[in-house]
Amino acid sequence: MSLIELNKIIANLKEQFPHASHDILLQESSKIYQALLAIGLEGVRINSRIGEVKTLQRMQQEAGQSLRERRGKP
Repeated sequence: MSLIELNKIIANLKEQFPHASHDILLQESSKIYQALLAIGLEGVRINSRIGEVKTLQRMQQEAGQSLRERRGKP
């Protein structure tokens, strides 16, 4: 399962259950996360509030980019 597919699943959960509490979405996302760990995908963070999944590498890249932008460097 790719991250794009996982993002679609989480977005679909939010679509199907628009009035679901954050806790319920988080619980469902947690099940997906556990399945990912079972197949060996580590370093993944799921943000069920916005229906997004990021790898650790992507989070680090974005953090570095944000820091460079604040410092005014390319």
